[in-house]
Amino acid sequence: MMFRSLIRRDEGTTLTELLVVTMLMGMVLSLVFMMMGAVTKMADGMEARTVATDDGRHAMDRMTRELRQAMEVSDGAGVFTVMGTRQCTFYADVNQDGRPERISYRVSTNNLIRSVTDPTNAVPPYTFSTTPSTEVVMSTVDPTWTGALFAYYNNADPPALVASPNYGDVSAVSVKLVNAVTVNRSTYAVTQQTWIKIRSVHNTID
Repeated sequence: MMFRSLIRRDEGTTLTELLVVTMLMGMVLSLVFMMMGAVTKMADGMEARTVATDDGRHAMDRMTRELRQAMEVSDGAGVFTVMGTRQCTFYADVNQDGRPERISYRVSTNNLIRSVTDPTNAVPPYTFSTTPSTEVVMSTVDPTWTGALFAYYNNADPPALVASPNYGDVSAVSVKLVNAVTVNRSTYAVTQQTWIKIRSVHNTID
């Protein structure tokens, strides 16, 4: 009897046992793949967030620096020649040569585009070239975002919005930028906003 029992134990696993083991292995493998997918998606999301944040910060820093340096070329005329919600043009001596350049920022689909036109003479009244140099400052503007990039304010207390073409009334600019980056299937959008006081014009607001 003991010999027969030993023989039964050596006969191998049953079909039921194989099915149970196979199901368990399938569940474990599925769980592993799900965890790998979640980790990969998290890593992609973190990368998208980092790239989007860095892109937006670089663009905002550049616009802030140049708008803060904006200057009038005629007394009382203001620093702007275009005051749009998604485009602005202003004067600023960005290369520090004592002459103002005409600078434009505008949004086109997912690009933030900067154009610079150099003056053609050394003293006012200035005239400007008809062939601006253009570059893409950022190519990750959120294509679904249709809001205002620029809003213009006077030096009242509290500051009030200024509509085009009241260029001479503008004392500060609010800039809001939304950009989005996709890494594989993870997309992360970043909104950055800042308040810029124009140093060269009447400015008493905080």
